[in-house]
Order: sequence, then C-alpha cells, then structure tokens
Amino acid sequence: MLTILYFRLDDHHPKPMKNTLLSLFFLFSIFALAQGNEHHDIDVLIFRADYQNALIEVENQLDTQPGDPATLCIKGRILRGMGDVNQAIQLYEKALQKDPTCERCLADYALYFMDRSDLKKADSTIKLIRAPKLAYTEYVLAKLDLKNYSISAIIHLNKSIALDPMMAEYYGVRGSYRLANGMSLTAKTDIDAGRALDTANLFCKLASARLHAINGDLIGARILCEGYLKADSSIAVLSLYSNILHHLGRFEESDAAIREAIAFSGDNQDLHIQWAEQYYDREDMDGVCEQYTALLPLLSGPENAEKRAYLQREQEQLCNPNRSSYYYQRGIAAYNLKDFETAIETYNRGLTKFPNSAMMLSFKANALIKLKSYAAAIPIYQKSLALRGTIARETADNSPDYSEQMGASTVLYTFVADIHMSLMECYQSTGQPELALTYADSGVTLMESLLGNSGITPYLSSAYVMRCELHLVQGETELAKADLKKASELDPSSTVIPLTRVKIILGRYRLNDFHLFNSFAVYSLDEIEKLPSIDYEDLREDYSSEDLQLALKECNNVLEVEQSALGYFYRAHIKKILQDPSYLMDLRAAENLGQVLSYPLLGEDRG
Repeated sequence: MLTILYFRLDDHHPKPMKNTLLSLFFLFSIFALAQGNEHHDIDVLIFRADYQNALIEVENQLDTQPGDPATLCIKGRILRGMGDVNQAIQLYEKALQKDPTCERCLADYALYFMDRSDLKKADSTIKLIRAPKLAYTEYVLAKLDLKNYSISAIIHLNKSIALDPMMAEYYGVRGSYRLANGMSLTAKTDIDAGRALDTANLFCKLASARLHAINGDLIGARILCEGYLKADSSIAVLSLYSNILHHLGRFEESDAAIREAIAFSGDNQDLHIQWAEQYYDREDMDGVCEQYTALLPLLSGPENAEKRAYLQREQEQLCNPNRSSYYYQRGIAAYNLKDFETAIETYNRGLTKFPNSAMMLSFKANALIKLKSYAAAIPIYQKSLALRGTIARETADNSPDYSEQMGASTVLYTFVADIHMSLMECYQSTGQPELALTYADSGVTLMESLLGNSGITPYLSSAYVMRCELHLVQGETELAKADLKKASELDPSSTVIPLTRVKIILGRYRLNDFHLFNSFAVYSLDEIEKLPSIDYEDLREDYSSEDLQLALKECNNVLEVEQSALGYFYRAHIKKILQDPSYLMDLRAAENLGQVLSYPLLGEDRG
C-alpha cells in the first residue's frame, strides 16, 4: 500500500503530509530491505556488472563474518561474473557443506545451473529451499520460470519487489517480461522505476534499449547499446547489440558483436542459438549449419539430451547434401532474397540427385514464374503433379513437424491445390484464359474439400482471392466480388482482401487501365513504356467520388495495420485522381518498400 502511495504522490498533497508519507515509505523500504536482502548493496553492484567493486565489498564482509555461507556464495557469484567459474563452484560447494539449507547459496547455485542451460538441475536445486524468504530467491525462481515460459514468473517478480522494493533489477526483469508479452505501457512504468532507482543497473538499461527496439526505434536502441558498451562489454549487452545490428541489416558488425560475446562467455549455448537464428533470418543456411556444428559439442550432458536430439535432426535436414531438403531449403532462401536465378540453379543441382522430387520441381516452377517464364513453368508443374504420390513421404522426411501437424492427406491436397492455382496464373499469363479458369475452379474445389480442417481456411481464402483476381482480369466483376466475399468471411483480418476490393472499385470502369492492378503481369521498364498512358483528367470524370473515397478508406485501413507497398501504390493512384499532391509521398513510400516501378506505372518522373 505504501509503495503504491509513493508512486502516486504529487503536489496536490500538502507539503508536511507529503514529507510524512515519504518518511513512512522509506522506513517501510528499509524494513523490507532488511527482511528481503541483507546483501542489497553488493547485489546492486553485481546487477550493474561492477564486479571489481562488488568483490571489494564482499571481501570486507568476509573480514567481519569469516566463512559466512551466504557471503561465500555471493563471492562465488561475483567470481563467476569475472569468468572464474571453477573457483566459484568451489565456493558454492564449500558454503553448502557448512550449511546445506543456506537459501542464498541454493539460489545462487540454481542460477549457475540456469546460466549453463541445465534447467533440470537448476529446478532441483531451487526446490531444496522449502519456504523462500529472500527477494533474491523469488528473483531466481522468476528467471527459471521465464526460461521455462511459465506465467508464474510474474508472481515471483511481484514477491521479489514486495520484499525488496528498492532493487532496480527486479523492476527491470518485470518490465522485460511485460514487454515480451505485449504490455508496453506497464513495461515502461517498471523500466522507468528501475532506472530511477539505479541508472547504472544493467538489466534496466537493456530493457530500455529493448523498449526502443520493440517500438520501432532501432537507431535509438543501437545508440543506447553503444553507450552501454563504453562502460561495460558484458555478454548481455553484446548479445542485444548484435540482435539490433542484425535487424538494421548491419550483418558484419552484428556477427562481430556476437562473436565477441561468445568468446567472453566461453561458448554459451544461448548465444550460438541466437547466432543461428540470425543467420536463418537472413537466409544464410551455411551460417546456420556453422552454428549447429559449434553448438552440438556443448550439448553433451544428459540434461541436454532432448535439445541435442532436436538439433541433430535439424542439422540432418539442413546441412546434409545427401538430403533433398539441403537443396530446397537453400533454394527457398535464394527465392526469399528475390535471387530467383540462384534459386533455380540450386533446384537444378538438387534435381540431378533427386529427379523425382515433386516438391523441388514445384519450387523450381515457382521461381520461373517470378522470372515471367510462364511457358517454361507449365510442364514442370505438370511433372510435379504426376509425381504427387511422393509428396506426403517427402514432406514427412524433410518437414516432419509440419507433416505431423497437418496430416498426410492435408499436405497432399494443399500441395496439389497450390499447383493448380499456380497453373491458373501460368495459363492466364500465356493467353489461355479457359484453361486458367479450369485450374482456378479445381484449385478452389480442392481447398473447399478440406474445410473441415480449420487450419486450412487461410489457404482457401487465398485461393478465393486468386480466382477473384482472375475474374477481374477477365472482366467478370460480379464473380470477383462473390469470391472476395467468401475470402473475407474465412479470413477477416487479411490485408490482401481490402486491397483486392480496391482493385474491384478502380477496375470497374477502366479495364484498359487494369495493367496497374493486374497480379498476373510483371512488367519491365521497357514494357511499361509501351503501355497506354493514363489520362487522369478522363479518370476524374469516370469515377464517382463515393467510389474513390471508399477505395481510399480501404487503403487507409490496410496502412494502419501494416506497411504495404501495394497499399501505398494504390493510394497514390487514388490521390492523383483526386488531385491530392501528397500522392508523391505515397509513391516514394511504395518504392522504398519494394514497389520499384511505381513511378513509371503512374507516368511519373522521379525528379
């Protein structure tokens, strides 16, 4: 109650009353401090990663209390932070021989096992404390819960703060927990409270940088981390700094930071996992394999058996050139990087070893479509369909988790339906609209047959959208609207559907201008120059203001949810019709997000 009162004090209270309340609060805090952590000042230094000064303080305490088990363990914690793990373990064991029930010793020893990723040993050690009395114990219990993704973490964090309300670390950890669970406002309150108590607390500083990153301010997060690194090149700061640089696309600097963290930590498992995830995120499969190779020897103990088995399976899928998955994973990586030529080369190498891989054939055809090689893609898709009997086995071999989750029949149906929808695109783009419609109908029918599985509804929604766009290109507006209505009912949160509504509105009167919105056409600059120019004066007469405002609203709705290149492009087109000069800002945004031909499509010079 007094803690709440303290944070709500303001100048509306009479000064004497306010001072009395503050005095009561600090008296309460001192009492809580005595109950919660008699080593508070040393812990403050530890949580700052100021191990040199912490060691001086703990030696002073040992001079007055020689052999005190709790103080010996705190010294072990400090030495561990300084990299002397062996001496730290000796101190833990010596202290526990003196007092096997020492709460601080058991909590610190559990934290040591946790930092080694031995969660079972950490759990069994902390459970030796029958009735926790220390704020520090509640803090360690919370950290263990966080490692185990348990919601009980917040309960232990609340208890640690109640026992020691003046410890910045506890607010920082609770703030980070809330941040990870999407509670940015309450997270900021905790982080600010921690920073107010101790501006040098490492966890609060890291939490502040994470808050900047989560709010989209990666530059601000980077600047904060660089400031922290001037004072302390700790593992935690280097790890976060590496992750921020990674998301900024500064990969060499990111790798250097995490490499330094690994060297300092003595091969920390979590850092290798983070590095592998960063490589995976940037589509660097060889980098992922490099980290898997470095990580496996660190998982030798029985406590890591489950993690080791999972990693070995992942390594076999991704890193063994005698597996088809080796090639299609690298092909997918190149495809995601929009390097479609490399993707095709990778699939070709794989197909020399596995010529009857239906999955790899379909992936190769997908890449050909991106290069507008529609005619070349058709026979490859047809061959993949002929080999569809192998797809369930291929998926089970190469993506066992996905295969188990979806089931063999669902995997097969979605694979075949996806190819049918791709063939629709190929036939429409090669001037065969009847065949395009045939494959669109069969693809949708296949998807509809799977409606009993709720997990498939986004796929069906996507199929309806694709057929809707085919109807639009063929001038069948009412059929397009019917398909879009079905898609919207299945996936109401989709941002593709509102943009397709915009296509329907804008394509209603001006099908000869439909090259702006034709999903089946990918243009080069030379081809755009040959397209008929858009007469915006004429357009202003053709469109009703109601239609234009409705289309504008749909674009705005999408752009409130996500940064969409198409959303900005369509909105620019509408604004140009409405003679709103801000359309140029939308064109620039569309191009920055990858809609690289936005300017010429609207007949604009970048200036």
